[in-house]
Amino acid sequence: DNLIDPQSVESKITKNTKDYFEGAILIGGYENYSAPYFLAAKQNGKWVFVTSGQDDPSCDAIEPYDFPRDIVDKCYDEQTKQTKENL
Repeated sequence: DNLIDPQSVESKITKNTKDYFEGAILIGGYENYSAPYFLAAKQNGKWVFVTSGQDDPSCDAIEPYDFPRDIVDKCYDEQTKQTKENL
């Protein structure tokens, strides 16, 4: 049985600014290693879930939101197949 008790799922914010944050997904108090982080940005006064995963986020996913470097320092460029600095 692979069902997860919804009450055992929680999140914690690991990096944040006024309009951006990175968070971790916890199950039973432990980090979920299949999707250990997620990114959100505030747009028009509302939080938008941008992406989650365990690898560097896609540049295409984060660039429209202009994430600051202290929240996301690098991303994966799908066209060049390389990691690049988030400038």
